[in-house]
Amino acid sequence: MKGVSTYKADRRALATVIQAWDRSSLGVLTGNAEIYRLAHSWIANLVGSGFRVHVIDCAIRFNVYRMIEEANLLGADVHEFLMTGVVQRAFTPYQILDVCRGILDRGNFSHEIYFILAPSKQFFDGDVKSQEGYFLLQKLIAVFARMQERGIPLVAVESQKYKHNTFQILFPELRRIANANWEYNTFAFGRETFQRFDVSYKKTVVGLTQYRLEISGGENGKNGNALFEGGGRDWGQATGF
Repeated sequence: MKGVSTYKADRRALATVIQAWDRSSLGVLTGNAEIYRLAHSWIANLVGSGFRVHVIDCAIRFNVYRMIEEANLLGADVHEFLMTGVVQRAFTPYQILDVCRGILDRGNFSHEIYFILAPSKQFFDGDVKSQEGYFLLQKLIAVFARMQERGIPLVAVESQKYKHNTFQILFPELRRIANANWEYNTFAFGRETFQRFDVSYKKTVVGLTQYRLEISGGENGKNGNALFEGGGRDWGQATGF
């Protein structure tokens, strides 16, 4: 993001970045492992603002304990807070496609927001042939594009660590079609470690908007124990976080 304004920021400020997102569009949050932690902060922030958040968890990334921490930070009633959202698991390409197509069939989205966690991973799993995975991931990206055309609020949260050819070819396409792109990375300067958060919105009242936030200090770490880890069902829906 050459020539883009850079601002020093507190890590806590990142939790409110989601408020500037055009909620009638697709957003892609990517970068290092910290993105999943940040996604929980964003979900909490949106719930606290009165939205009902649906989480589609494709790779055991949702962490109910993190949501409890976020509820406490907001001073919310934990039980009421956790019952505000919906979590759904989808662990195969066909399940993920079915869930997302089901969203397209629904109606009013004025107070509903969707987060899909690690949607790409299952499409290049060892049980999925390369050509099949490529074809199905193309289908999913096309569904995301249709959701954006219909103004359905969707945030796709995906790491950049995958080296599979299917991911390397198609993930840039997902980022290209998204109206909002957020990227969270770590870099070192001497003995200090910084977090860098890049923001890009294609369509705003002033056109393309880009800026960068830099936060001193290292990562908070990867996810801990996740909701449904080791659960019995392959996929399904649960009312409440």
